[in-house]
Amino acid sequence: MAVLAKCGFEEAQGYDGMALSAKVDGKKHDVRLCIVCDDLSLEKALAYARRNVNVLLLEYHGTGEFPLYKQLTRDRMSGVRMNVVVEQGMDMDEEDVRSLVAETPQGVRLVISLPDEYMDMRSITRLSSGYPSVRFYGNGLFPLRGSRVGRFDENDLSGCGVKFTESYEGCEPIKSMSLAELEITTTESHKKQEKSTSASAQKQKVKKFSDFIFAGGTFDL
Repeated sequence: MAVLAKCGFEEAQGYDGMALSAKVDGKKHDVRLCIVCDDLSLEKALAYARRNVNVLLLEYHGTGEFPLYKQLTRDRMSGVRMNVVVEQGMDMDEEDVRSLVAETPQGVRLVISLPDEYMDMRSITRLSSGYPSVRFYGNGLFPLRGSRVGRFDENDLSGCGVKFTESYEGCEPIKSMSLAELEITTTESHKKQEKSTSASAQKQKVKKFSDFIFAGGTFDL
């Protein structure tokens, strides 16, 4: 199983060209990155994700009006997965979902974040069927067959070479943490960032998060 570590773009750059792992609950796991980007870092984050095998996901936290974001299409997002997370309340209905879908670029996946108290799986299953490009996230939800619960699915993980477990923690098939919570072990990869091979030998060293403190602070999951 792998760990998804959420971080800012500047933090992610500190691990460029390295394979990442960390011990969680006494076991060693591969680490993939979920990079939080805004309008200022969006273009660089897209380029970085295309060439870095460590990046599983981008998460957009911008204004929604930035020209580059609005012009994203499936073709332009080829090889990159990006979510935009929008919070909704207990009274979310189909009209809310329809409006949010219309505002989301085709190349970006809309994730609707719901309160912990929201447990209406009948509505989630119905909306998942009607809006297959949307996913739903909340601690009160669970992955019923036919529902699109969680920020990503098994296809996302297998496409990045990540093994997942059928035993879901919450509503995610992969353990999610903040990079600040982990002591990362790095291995100089024998693969270049363009996913081609090189002849460099592998060498291990340990880097702590404090070595790469992001000026903007940490991001809570």
